[in-house]
Amino acid sequence: MSLGDVLSLVGAAFMLVAALGVLRMPDVLQRLHCSTKAATLGVGLCLAGAAADSGDLGVWLRCVVATVFFLLTAPVAGHVVGRAVWQRDGEADD
Repeated sequence: MSLGDVLSLVGAAFMLVAALGVLRMPDVLQRLHCSTKAATLGVGLCLAGAAADSGDLGVWLRCVVATVFFLLTAPVAGHVVGRAVWQRDGEADD
């Protein structure tokens, strides 16, 4: 098993935990927390695994750019959705 395989498996495990958290958490803000934190780490690890398995510099560079883009946009999107829910309901209930 290569380093890329291990990184991809760990990333997939984090994304599975994020999906289970979205299904199991009781309110919107807790589900949002699961989806932004664990899924961001999972996607980053899966992309790191793809970069580690690839011998091509172009693939490695695209994986790095995609990871940086995801790290910059996921928290902002989560904040915007959480703020919209908070303003709609006045609280974090569904």
